Amino acid sequence: MELQNLDSFLLLYTKKGRYRLTYQDKQYIIGEHTILFLDCANYQKLDLLEQTWDFEIAFLNGQQTAYYYELFHENGIPFCTCTPNNNSISTLHKLFSYEEQDSVSVELLRSSLLTSLLTNLILTKNADFNQASYIPNHVKQMMMILQNRYVEKHTLDSLSLELNYNKYKLAKDFKYYVHESPIDYLIVRRMDVAKQLLISTNKTINEISESVGITNVPHFIHLFKKHTMLTPLQYREKNTL
Repeated sequence: MELQNLDSFLLLYTKKGRYRLTYQDKQYIIGEHTILFLDCANYQKLDLLEQTWDFEIAFLNGQQTAYYYELFHENGIPFCTCTPNNNSISTLHKLFSYEEQDSVSVELLRSSLLTSLLTNLILTKNADFNQASYIPNHVKQMMMILQNRYVEKHTLDSLSLELNYNKYKLAKDFKYYVHESPIDYLIVRRMDVAKQLLISTNKTINEISESVGITNVPHFIHLFKKHTMLTPLQYREKNTL
């Protein structure tokens, strides 16, 4: 999905699924229980990384929305995580329940709900950002290992041994601060490298699979299609002249 030059703001709540967001020249991996708040005047692109995507979407407008958008984006991050029982989610559901109704009282109620929703989103995001702004050193080290040594075979046991850290705590902390599991993080890295190799080299699919640390070629093709909705050959044909 791609949007740009629209006079509105987008609220997008993902219940289930995962995708890559491109927004303001940055990319983010967005997972479940996450709310985006985007200005549709800016270019934005969502690339699904999984075939199943369960979401709720709303387009908003007006000066009040623009004001809350600026507050939401003070730290430069266009999303926050909201558990299903979060006040923001319950308020969002109430807003949707009134979307087919039209009267003065309903309009006032919608305005009140919208103010409550955006206020709760900002408070939730600020609380999460303050709590997670400091990434522990062991998580940073693990990210560097998976980013730079993606060809190697990694397990929680091997990473735990290398970092001298409890593997269960390591996996839990990584998920908390990075918002995806170590294996998903590694797969995304491998797929990103594979995409670059498909575009910039004449390597065969077998060679590219081996170059990113996946010796089972059918498994590589399966992972690639899951993350891009295209086979490696289709991706190469689509992105090269």
